[in-house]
Amino acid sequence: MRQQRDAETHPKSSIIDDAANSDAAMLMEAIANELLAKIACLPKIDGDPLLPASGKAHSAFADAAATPLAETEISSQTTPWSRAEAVEKIEVQMSAAGQALQALWDEPPPLLESFNLSVKEGRRGFLWSLFMDHYEHGLFLAVQHVWTSLAEPKAVRCTLMAQLAKLPGVGRTALKNVLAEYLDETLYRVDFPPLPDKEGYSDFNAWSEACQKESWDVVTAQFEEIVSRYEAILDGRKPNVPADNVIAGPWVS
Repeated sequence: MRQQRDAETHPKSSIIDDAANSDAAMLMEAIANELLAKIACLPKIDGDPLLPASGKAHSAFADAAATPLAETEISSQTTPWSRAEAVEKIEVQMSAAGQALQALWDEPPPLLESFNLSVKEGRRGFLWSLFMDHYEHGLFLAVQHVWTSLAEPKAVRCTLMAQLAKLPGVGRTALKNVLAEYLDETLYRVDFPPLPDKEGYSDFNAWSEACQKESWDVVTAQFEEIVSRYEAILDGRKPNVPADNVIAGPWVS
């Protein structure tokens, strides 16, 4: 299930800012927290954490994919499962989670031509979907949709886009260069900071919060800057110039 990227996009899309709230992200976070919390609270033998014995306190372990984390109680007063039993239970749990995630990913992505490029929300949704759903394979369709949506003189408007992006080309070639550069920036040139060392945090939740602040928020800000810049370029504006400064946009209404 692809959720709306924000109020500015196609109704079947999902923005990176909201990825933590998506069905897939929430499912995987619940599973990871469930497993790590159970293992972390157990005694260690020769440095190797043991997994708990079965019992009421741990009855939700095999069903963690369907059990909210807040409803699961963890008891450290247990005896360990055998290693084979523990591995089997984890495999069952992760298999169920994998099937649920596959169902989410099997939903087809939104069509690029379904985005209304005459409004800011549509341009942003188009750009997010191009790099998140279609990649380089969608370049030809993306060029075609922008070209079809532009008002005359199309070639002049595309040449202006390339000039704003400091790229060569005229007409449709200029448009292709702009969208290809956008894909290259989003797919290959975003800097992903290293995750913080887990040893420096008291528990998994503290480490997860640090990862969000020091890594994922930084990455999200980079994507947002790129999308905002190219949204303006497609609209014939200099980046960072508000859309309401444009008297009439370059699009077919």
